Amino acid sequence: MIQIESQNPELAIRSFVLGWMKLLAGREYDHACAQIDEPNSYGIVWDPDQVLRMLHDTFGPDTRFVNEHHEGPQFSYPSAIKNAPAFEIIAFNDGSWTVFRLAIRDTF
Repeated sequence: MIQIESQNPELAIRSFVLGWMKLLAGREYDHACAQIDEPNSYGIVWDPDQVLRMLHDTFGPDTRFVNEHHEGPQFSYPSAIKNAPAFEIIAFNDGSWTVFRLAIRDTF
């Protein structure tokens, strides 16, 4: 779980996301899933088997994806992502919210 105790939550969120992406790219699914301790909006608590099943169901041999990517789906290290888009993260705290722009790459 991410703990945000600093005055700069954007850096804490960015660090967590980059670290999580690196774990997935390194196929450290157990470690990555252990960091997500709350269910998603569908009530699913992710575990390594569910991550791999989702990849297979979404990008498996019966999908169009494999026609162009014979190696199958691969998680990328953040440093390998060129021109990565920025994502907005909304942090709720006591009913208020803030929008953070978060670039998913190792450097700004």
